[in-house]
Amino acid sequence: MNNNGVKITNKELVFLTNGSVVGLVWVYLPRALCKEAQQNAWLAVLISVLYPILSWILIERLLRRYPGQNFYHVSRQLFGKIIGSILFISVVIYFMLFSGTIISNFARLVKVYALPETPLSVIITVIVMCAIWVGIKGINVTAWFDEISLYLILFLMLVYCLPIPIGDYTNLLPVGQIPWQNLGRATLQAVWAQAGVETLLVFYCLVDSPQKVIKAGFISIGLNTLIYLWVATICVLVMGADITQQYLWPGLTILKVSYVSVFERLEFFFLLLVFFVVSRT
Repeated sequence: MNNNGVKITNKELVFLTNGSVVGLVWVYLPRALCKEAQQNAWLAVLISVLYPILSWILIERLLRRYPGQNFYHVSRQLFGKIIGSILFISVVIYFMLFSGTIISNFARLVKVYALPETPLSVIITVIVMCAIWVGIKGINVTAWFDEISLYLILFLMLVYCLPIPIGDYTNLLPVGQIPWQNLGRATLQAVWAQAGVETLLVFYCLVDSPQKVIKAGFISIGLNTLIYLWVATICVLVMGADITQQYLWPGLTILKVSYVSVFERLEFFFLLLVFFVVSRT
């Protein structure tokens, strides 16, 4: 299968996968987790990591049998022209709906916190135009954009350290005392946050070293899980599970209790960085 000579390294695969998974979810995920798992929200995140790991391994094992072929051709070989084409179209629609959900949620967030007088359609248009601009530059430029975005996210994770001194570790106790039904529902929320690793179906045929794909996947999944785990834990530690679930975007609200002399409203600085991050998703 000819990919016009376009190749990506496994390092770029890590950034691309991270860009496909980590968008805006970690801003509102703590609320969904605390609603079901209370102080054990972090436990749901740890359990949910099984989904992306298993998905990544299954996809890699399947596509390694068809080196150099993209998902469209693989699906047609496995299921025939008609069913294979339907499957391919279904996956494309899934990715479009997934991206649309992220863009819509972020646009509403910006409208509430920063631009209340700006029409929602205008905010969405700006985000989509930024995403298209990144996309037309090619997959290697997209990977570079995702790399910068990941560094910004890691910086944001450091910002979350600011309210730790006023946190109360008893907010995380007792550990493990939760009905398994509640833990299961919270885990499903965390699994949804891990959605996006399926993009390996698209990227696999472009990787220059397929034998290292599993390692790249574990690195990316590990980073994604640590980000979700960190945000959920900090929110519960500082605000408690009951208060966390009262806010629509607790990952942003938590910054209101932080104070930096240079940035009196730290959440607006946060929004600016998140705009850069989300536009790559």
